Amino acid sequence: MSEGTLELIKNYMRDRKLCHKLNMLAKKTFGIEFEQWVEKGYYDGRYIPYSFYKDGIIISNVSVNLMEFSLFGQKKNYIQIGTVMTEEGYRKQGYAKQLIEYVLEDYMEKVEGIYLFGTDYAKDFYVKLGFQQGNQYRYFRKLEKKEAPCMFEKVDKDSLLHQKVYLQYIREMTENSALDMKNYGLMTYWTWDMEHIYYSKTLDCYVALEKKEDTLYLNAIISPRKVSTMEVIRQMGGGFSKVLLGFTPKEEELGEFEVELYKEKDTNFLYLGDEFRYIEEKKLFFPLYSHA
Repeated sequence: MSEGTLELIKNYMRDRKLCHKLNMLAKKTFGIEFEQWVEKGYYDGRYIPYSFYKDGIIISNVSVNLMEFSLFGQKKNYIQIGTVMTEEGYRKQGYAKQLIEYVLEDYMEKVEGIYLFGTDYAKDFYVKLGFQQGNQYRYFRKLEKKEAPCMFEKVDKDSLLHQKVYLQYIREMTENSALDMKNYGLMTYWTWDMEHIYYSKTLDCYVALEKKEDTLYLNAIISPRKVSTMEVIRQMGGGFSKVLLGFTPKEEELGEFEVELYKEKDTNFLYLGDEFRYIEEKKLFFPLYSHA
């Protein structure tokens, strides 16, 4: 690559030097890092950066995430755009817009829809590019605040056996959601440190779980077999007044939960394609760990 010349580079995550340069920009822009995730072998090729390279650095990037979902049991292939960023000295020169246009040219006719979660600042930028803004909804259930034993045990994150089994369960995950994601790379990105992972012997499943005050955040169910969300909640124990799901319940369990408009900072849902209008109408929630 020639210094001083603007070059388009893409799909280079296994190039350690370029991956490091991209990581530097991501850390500076969003405070995120992924080099260790790549080096540990969790990268599976579904995260594809499109970048402009100049003066020995990556000056702008837009990443493609190949997303496979099951929508009420039907396989769907989407593209999620993420890690949209430009080095400070090169901003407002149209680089990100050009990269998105390259992505749309490469994928628009190959997938059933393209979507992203935009920051509050960038929302209007995507609307000008033709993206429609939609709403997301999140499911919750109120609980009786009573004492009960918890059947889930926090996983010893240093246990090599649990690490091995957990990663295998991610690979073999079955559908436990009305809008279910199959993406080993993203699941490991969010959970490979196993900081919030619990295991139930009776259900033989892992869950990603956080506890804040009197609310349970059930972010994911990880199992190679069907598991009832309601049964998982029953085994969580007592002392909580609400459980908030990081996914949409299975179709047969939707009636067990209430739903509310999901409004979090910098998570504006924007999309291209009628597929997502249907998802919005059905009030389905993209899994928390599907965000890239």
